[in-house]
Amino acid sequence: MYKEEVVLCSQILNQHFGPIVEQVGMMLIRRGRSTIPYICKETKMARKNVRECLVVLIQHLLVSHSENMENGRIIVHYNFSIKNLLKRTRIGMYLALIEERFGKTGLEVAKLIALNGTLTLDQIRKSLEKETNSIDINLYEDTMLMMVKDRSLVAVRPENMLTVEDIKQKLELKEISTMTVPPTAKELENIRSRINEEIDIRTNSKIIVGTKRKITENGINNPAKRLKMGTNNSEDEELDPGCFFAIGVNKLDVLLRNTHLANYADRITNIGGVTVMKTLLGIAEPSLGSCKDHKTFTISTPQIIARIPKEVSIENMIILSNDDNDSESANGYYKSEKKRNIAVAESVFSFLEILSNDKSGMVIKTDGIGPGQFYVNFEKGIYAIRRQMINEFVRSHYGNESVRLLNILADHPYLDEKQLSKIGMMPPTTCREKLMELSLVGLVEVQEIHRSADRAPIRTLYLYTIDTNRQASAMLKLLYSFTLKLNQRLDYENLLKQKLIMKANRNDVVNDNSLLSEGDKDSLNELNSTLEKIGAALLRIDSVILVFRDSL
Repeated sequence: MYKEEVVLCSQILNQHFGPIVEQVGMMLIRRGRSTIPYICKETKMARKNVRECLVVLIQHLLVSHSENMENGRIIVHYNFSIKNLLKRTRIGMYLALIEERFGKTGLEVAKLIALNGTLTLDQIRKSLEKETNSIDINLYEDTMLMMVKDRSLVAVRPENMLTVEDIKQKLELKEISTMTVPPTAKELENIRSRINEEIDIRTNSKIIVGTKRKITENGINNPAKRLKMGTNNSEDEELDPGCFFAIGVNKLDVLLRNTHLANYADRITNIGGVTVMKTLLGIAEPSLGSCKDHKTFTISTPQIIARIPKEVSIENMIILSNDDNDSESANGYYKSEKKRNIAVAESVFSFLEILSNDKSGMVIKTDGIGPGQFYVNFEKGIYAIRRQMINEFVRSHYGNESVRLLNILADHPYLDEKQLSKIGMMPPTTCREKLMELSLVGLVEVQEIHRSADRAPIRTLYLYTIDTNRQASAMLKLLYSFTLKLNQRLDYENLLKQKLIMKANRNDVVNDNSLLSEGDKDSLNELNSTLEKIGAALLRIDSVILVFRDSL
């Protein structure tokens, strides 16, 4: 963990929950798995306050707890989830995605959950009734049911409150307790491998939890009989009132990741290629559980053609081989629907060929009948996007020569300064300076090869190379540092205009805006403009963090 990451966690806890919860959370982050007495001792807080802080953090899925038997007593240990905390900076993008997919009703439900943590259906219903007197609860319940089926809302199960290590430990003890003799080293290794496979299956499960069948009047609950009688539809399902619901950040991260892939397709082709890429990802979207999936299932070209939006004139976005001899296609107008469908199919296939022939290898064509089948390789696509983002960062901070050196090392690793200066067509002194800058940041690694036993520098070869994992770690460290500086600037701007903000938030000023002078209004507009720019910069940085930290 980086120092910048720890400070960023402290800032997020302070902004979202206040200084008291921040003190308990930071103690768990620094010390790790702890009990309540140990937390009270380290933070010097009352037991009641510590318990209340832990309840708040557990409610927001930031702390997990596990019960363990020690010396005949049940001891409860608490562990902090840094991954879930850092994702809270993305709440604004999550809410925007939910509003885009489910409208205002979905946005209100998501806001309630983001503000209060995990809630049951009854708690959500009561909160909505308090906010609005005339409200159609059935409309909100239908929207929630759609969100649960889409996995934008997920039901919180008991295993979500446990860490992976605690689950492994309990399953391992359960397996060992069934054996008559202690396991050997090989048997223990087999047990742990089976446990890891079981946890992977649970994690990547596509089963939707949080819904149940309605009790019907005819009493038919057998799925086969319901299907035979034609009553097996989504109207017979309802939300489980005993489940707690939380925002499905994994599914929303998939949607944000798909946006990056579509933007990369825009650099390869045009809007037509983006439409084909979005359609390809949209077909595979229901099968994607998280950003850790390596690829989609294979999709045939007719499936993609059938899902292309009709309002997008994709046939006018690419020049086909027979366009010069066809006056209808040249004008973009087709007399018959059949000719237009043929042109759309040819255009989609041409865009798929362009995407599959790109050097990134993001879209891969497999052997199939007719025009073939395609799938998206997320591992190669994310690698290409990371490389593109690193190149843009290096170009803006260190110049085009540094980008040239990075591209050379990406294709030809382990080169010395002479080879790099010759291939990069730059003076040796400039090459050495650029390599030193990149190595100090962590984007370039140096491999020493000693030609003698005394390891003298004069008899040592220094070869430069690139490690993609260390590059991602170096970029994350820089991104966390930029986020910290922007948060500090945000606090500084609010501190400068603190008195003006307090004046503008007074009840009499809210009711009568004329109590503010023209200078106060100009200062408020300037402050809002500055805060808006800082917020937009934070969102852009967090979208880059999604690619480097949360994708594969």
